[in-house]
Amino acid sequence: MEKCKVLNPKVEVLPKESINIIVTKKNYWKEGLNSLYKLSAFAILAFLNKNESTRLRRSIAMLHKIITTYERMLRGLSERPYCLSYQEIVNYGFMKRKHWMYAAYMSLISSLPLLYKLCKEDDILQAIVAKTSFGAGVKLLDNLNDYYHSIEDAIYSLRNLLSAYISGCYEPKVNGNNKIIRMAENSALDISAWIYGILNVLRLENKIDTTFDWYVNDAKKLIMGQIESLIHKKGNDEAPTIKNYIERIIEKSIGDVWIDIDLCFIESAMKGSMTSKLINSLMLLKSGISMVFKATILYDDIVDIYEDIKSNSINSMLLLSIERGLIRQNTVNEVNVKELVNFLISSGILKDIVKLGDIMHTTGIELIRKGIKEGLEDIVDESAIIDFCNIMRLFVVRKFLIREKDVSLTWHFIRCPKNNIKLPNDLEEVWNNYQKHLIPVPA
Repeated sequence: MEKCKVLNPKVEVLPKESINIIVTKKNYWKEGLNSLYKLSAFAILAFLNKNESTRLRRSIAMLHKIITTYERMLRGLSERPYCLSYQEIVNYGFMKRKHWMYAAYMSLISSLPLLYKLCKEDDILQAIVAKTSFGAGVKLLDNLNDYYHSIEDAIYSLRNLLSAYISGCYEPKVNGNNKIIRMAENSALDISAWIYGILNVLRLENKIDTTFDWYVNDAKKLIMGQIESLIHKKGNDEAPTIKNYIERIIEKSIGDVWIDIDLCFIESAMKGSMTSKLINSLMLLKSGISMVFKATILYDDIVDIYEDIKSNSINSMLLLSIERGLIRQNTVNEVNVKELVNFLISSGILKDIVKLGDIMHTTGIELIRKGIKEGLEDIVDESAIIDFCNIMRLFVVRKFLIREKDVSLTWHFIRCPKNNIKLPNDLEEVWNNYQKHLIPVPA
């Protein structure tokens, strides 16, 4: 089978051009991009204006560039063999326009604090394009795996995705029952291969062996975590323990690969002058940001509990309640979903998962501060990085606010996490064991 290869995607800022939008019954081009969302996005940029790396004028100018550039790149999918065009992807609802735009926005406010001093604007743009491709490719393939693929097909597509990440190649699907779904999957893989194409240019121009190795290893962990999560959906195995969930399955978090992309650009800018002290500091920073992203997996479990029960998806709230003997795994799908969720709330499961997420979040912040203090103070913008981490938490929590009406319950979730969090005994044991592997081994 011929493999599709993307080694050097063309990334350049071009004049904005209108798109001939075909309005469907549900307009996936405009959903989630109304005036309220735009005002919220601007408010966050205005809040970040206090930081040196995220001045409002710079952020708005770069956001406009990335949106213009990336939309044009997506339109180029129509020229790729076996791929579904960008317009068809959105019109069919496989991915909404807001999904990649949110990814671009979050990429911008997370890359600027790390790269603004070391990298030229064009290099920062490249990093944001790579991270946007990561977010867009993951979302598109997740939607296909969730709604159209069998478990076996989904696992195959994830292994193909790993190949796109670490080699820039993938095996396009040319056979199957539905040509549209096949082509949409190929588009997700093509988008994901753009990441390797961008990073490979750095490898050819400058030596980035250390951070690229991190990227490859973390991409493998990400895919294995997603595959293990999918296997659980088959329902033929016992539910994993909370310990296994925290140590293995939560690796499906995108945080490690997300930060690795920025770190590749940092190493490239250093042009071979990375000292062991700097590498250790970057490892601490990376571990901290990764921890913040993993905390959002737990928060997402709370937000998505209704959907996860219906789809038999793995969820930490369910795992903890099964482990405590509050419910039985084989009866989860036999009870009323609303009643089950209310029971999980009243029994304290929700609050305990929030506490576990909060202790991950605060520990992540501590690791970030430690890494910066030990060698990155003159390179990155600490205040802006911490702000981004807190915005990440707020981004997930907002979905909970939309759903829940109980003021006391909502306040428990949205209040700013403190450092003196007391976990129940079973979760404290899990957390203490997990913490042993948090601090990176010095290079």
